[in-house]
Amino acid sequence: AQRLAAIYFKNNQLERTIEQYELLKSEYPDDISTLLILGHLYIATARYTQAIDTFNTAILIHPDNFYAPNHEVDGLIADGQLHEALEYLEDLLQAEPSRADLLIRQADVLRMLGSTTDAVSQYEEVLHLCPDFLEATIKLGTQYLLAEQEQLAAQQFNKAVEINDNIVDAYIGLAMSQKLAGNEADALGTLSLAGAI
Repeated sequence: AQRLAAIYFKNNQLERTIEQYELLKSEYPDDISTLLILGHLYIATARYTQAIDTFNTAILIHPDNFYAPNHEVDGLIADGQLHEALEYLEDLLQAEPSRADLLIRQADVLRMLGSTTDAVSQYEEVLHLCPDFLEATIKLGTQYLLAEQEQLAAQQFNKAVEINDNIVDAYIGLAMSQKLAGNEADALGTLSLAGAI
């Protein structure tokens, strides 16, 4: 779909480009890069409300906004009950196996227990489910660095820089959409948030 979208874009067929990116969004709803491109395409076709919604989605799914604290797990970890925390997380994941926030906590506990190979596999699984999960990217890079796999570590840290740039792009796109939709006060507020990042 992405190659087809590129062909349509080169031929200035924005509506067909949007269709392809909407397909990509349905296949990869957590891919911030796809959302950013789609948001800018909506701006180019004067669909400001859709652009606002798309940029807001990119901001809300960004990993910095993704963590949902679990007081039970946090309490078990704080008390040094790592095996119990791991069991509790496994129970939660049976009900919701694709929760990236729970999977990363499970990887963290595995790492604390000294199961670094399992932790690395878990961080990789988190990134497979949510490719722009900044925390998982940094933690995976750190594990690679500790394992003296500098090349793999560098790849993860470079990806972390790209992810952070994406969230700034999402805020700027949202501000542009808000301004074009006539919401200048909201646009100024959004730009101030982008500047804080």
